[in-house]
Amino acid sequence: MSKPRRSVVHDAPLLEGSPAMDAVRTLIADVADTDAAVLIRGETGVGKDLVARAIHAASLRAQGPFIKVNCAAIPAGLLESELLGHERGAFTGAHQRKQGQFEHAHHGTIFLDEVGDLPLALQAKILHVLQDFRFSRVGGHEVIKLETRVIAATNVDLERATALGAFRADLYYRLNVVEVRIPPLRERKAVIPTLVSQFLSRFNEQYGRRRELAPETMARLTAYHWPGNVRELENVLRRMVLLPDAEQAFAPHAMRPADDPPRPAPVVTQSLREIGYQGALAAEREALVHVLERVQWNRAEAARVLKVSYKTLLSKISQLRLTPGTDKSPSPSHGRRDGVPQRVQADAFPQALSLQELPELPGELVRGDAAQVAQQAPEHPLAVLLRQHAATGRLGQLRLVQLHQLLGRVDRTPPLTLPSGPLAQ
Repeated sequence: MSKPRRSVVHDAPLLEGSPAMDAVRTLIADVADTDAAVLIRGETGVGKDLVARAIHAASLRAQGPFIKVNCAAIPAGLLESELLGHERGAFTGAHQRKQGQFEHAHHGTIFLDEVGDLPLALQAKILHVLQDFRFSRVGGHEVIKLETRVIAATNVDLERATALGAFRADLYYRLNVVEVRIPPLRERKAVIPTLVSQFLSRFNEQYGRRRELAPETMARLTAYHWPGNVRELENVLRRMVLLPDAEQAFAPHAMRPADDPPRPAPVVTQSLREIGYQGALAAEREALVHVLERVQWNRAEAARVLKVSYKTLLSKISQLRLTPGTDKSPSPSHGRRDGVPQRVQADAFPQALSLQELPELPGELVRGDAAQVAQQAPEHPLAVLLRQHAATGRLGQLRLVQLHQLLGRVDRTPPLTLPSGPLAQ
């Protein structure tokens, strides 16, 4: 722990070559000899792991262990045991005591990669470890003191995740003492020739080759937008060293137009139940539309094909708001909230129904059943009223004349106010 810190540039030569990375290198040198937590931000493939190792190598803990934990690669049920360890008999299969990665990182550095993917329940336990630097193994009572430095990295928008409740704000502030943002390779193209030279030298030595690149290939490499950042460049150079025609194969690839810059990884805020319901509803919609179109919207025939009752089919058609010509893909804004299908709300319809204000019904429905109105004219106020009385179980027997009589009684009384909750489907 008393050894002087080493040069950041010596340990991480790939951090050279551009003003943006010069600023990153300076920041690393400023914080390396402290125990401050560091949060490394950047797109996939920019070199977050490299920066974490550079901080460790330039720190007073350089002689200690550097332990990397990929929080996204370990199943959620095993992650607590992986980080904190467990005692014998703590759970089924725990046949002996196991030290966690925090213990292995004692007097060194623990690197929590993809920290944005930590399960919410585990985040509270990690927060306690970082606050007290004490913890107990799973199933144990012994308090273990921790002496380690914490570095975390993510490509998730943690601010948005915090606002949505998917990431704890207190853990975010605990990790984000010093923030290091790594710019994407497309914003520091001046460093590409240096990177190419280093990768080419390394792979020639590794594979016993003497490959050199043509000037036009170097020009293409420099001009390319590199959506996969340094990792993609490394893989391309490895391929060029191994395969004789890889330079020619890269030429058309480099001519592709640049896509929009990658967005931060999406934050999952829905429960598995909500995700499953959303997928099931989308599948039902597609199947219903396909069958109805095939039988030319003969509902009785569609019910027979789908092996459901006629009443169930009408209910599904009403729930999904299907009409002839409906597209199979659900509208993003129709009956949904934050991507989760919702029941139709009362505030989507008039709050007071009056007979004089009712629009004209389609001619072919004037003599039809109330059920036909609910099915074929779902926006009509009569259909709204029908859904109000659907709980009686006599929906199909209620005739339009009875509805008019009912609405007539409404006209002689205070306006009929619809409930604020979901309407009966």
